[in-house]
Amino acid sequence: MSDTLLLCAHALGLVLAVNALFQSRTPQGALAWFIGLVGFPFISIPIFILCGRRRYHDERPGDTLTFPNYDVVKHRSELLGEFERFLNHTGFYFTGKNKIDLLIDADQIYPAMFKELNAAKEYIILQVFIFRTDETGRKFAEILIRKAQAGVKVFVLYEKILIKMDKTFLGEMHDAGIHTGLFKPFTRNKWHLNFRNHRKIMIIDGRVGFFGGINIGDDYVGKYPKIGHWRDTNVRIEGPSLIPAQIAFCKDWLGSQGSAPEIDWKHGPSDGDANVLIFSSGPIEEKPFCLLHHIALIDLARKRLWIANPYIVPPQSLIDALALAALRGVDVRILVPGYSDNFLISGVADIYYQRLMEYGVKIFKYNSGFLHQKVMIVDDTLGVVGSANLDFRSMYINFEITTVSSDSEYIDALTVMLENDLKESEVVTPESFRRKSLPRKIIERATNLLAPIL
Repeated sequence: MSDTLLLCAHALGLVLAVNALFQSRTPQGALAWFIGLVGFPFISIPIFILCGRRRYHDERPGDTLTFPNYDVVKHRSELLGEFERFLNHTGFYFTGKNKIDLLIDADQIYPAMFKELNAAKEYIILQVFIFRTDETGRKFAEILIRKAQAGVKVFVLYEKILIKMDKTFLGEMHDAGIHTGLFKPFTRNKWHLNFRNHRKIMIIDGRVGFFGGINIGDDYVGKYPKIGHWRDTNVRIEGPSLIPAQIAFCKDWLGSQGSAPEIDWKHGPSDGDANVLIFSSGPIEEKPFCLLHHIALIDLARKRLWIANPYIVPPQSLIDALALAALRGVDVRILVPGYSDNFLISGVADIYYQRLMEYGVKIFKYNSGFLHQKVMIVDDTLGVVGSANLDFRSMYINFEITTVSSDSEYIDALTVMLENDLKESEVVTPESFRRKSLPRKIIERATNLLAPIL
């Protein structure tokens, strides 16, 4: 390798390292990039070009759209008022007159989705992170194709990294008249891979919608022997809260595809009386609203804070919020997978479990399959189900969507669900960490340095 090439590589690495200092959202992330770009430019420069960007500087076309207003509910609870004051800075609001139902695992989620898809008359919105070309994916595709051929407008937006649909599969959809869109990160650098659309949205005719953690594939029905039972949670919602969810989808679609989807903005009737918030977040905002949203929820807790989440690699501010909740006497329980599909994150997460346990947070590992749900219960006040993991990527980089409701029956159903999950779990003790071998501890600590960019 010539001295000139080596000098140019280090010079470029230094320039990009300075750029990383301004772009990174955390000091840890900035330090990791700076060391890598300056010390190992041949490895780090390509990675930075593909994954290093943390902020949008381009305006998405979808952000110039105007959308209809939707009803805002005034809350009676002073405690909830604190959370509503935070929402005033985000542009999101609770809406009333909704109906919200809890759906547990694919055995409940998929049949409910199939029923509503078959009943579609005007349009179908489907946004997923993973859409596999397998038996389950085919079932969804067959319904979508049949509805499109019957004149229903069908829009499918899928993520560009983990796409599992082959060209034949997509061709069948196109031939049937389905509008399919590959999510693009709206940046000038077409090779940039960092920004991911992790939202899961299904809305039919503006009448009913589904949100939560589940994607589309055979693994979610337990057909992958290595993973086994897939534990996930979704919600079914009717009412005006679907309007902000449609807004989030339309911004993603227009920003990514360059044209606005033709859908109706009249939300369907609901016989429920639930207050529901649908909160979408992503790196397009200057402020990390997904992180702030979770901290605001944690800060509300006075009696209990129950969380189920598969990936616990949180920023320090989120750790502090959880620790403070435990120190002020809140019953903080975090349910995590006993088995993880991500070896790196699994090892790093154990480090965070140890830190949280020092403050009285109770960690439980679910042992009846792979736990993938993203759920939170705050006292008897709020129930939360969404797509966001408790990691740097969801808090800062991914596009996510979260549902929150103060409906008492819904919160009771969430409570029973998590109580049953806890029965299938074991309490994590400090001794389990001490039993680890020294090499494994070293690997986990070394991998932890990458947590801000995982």
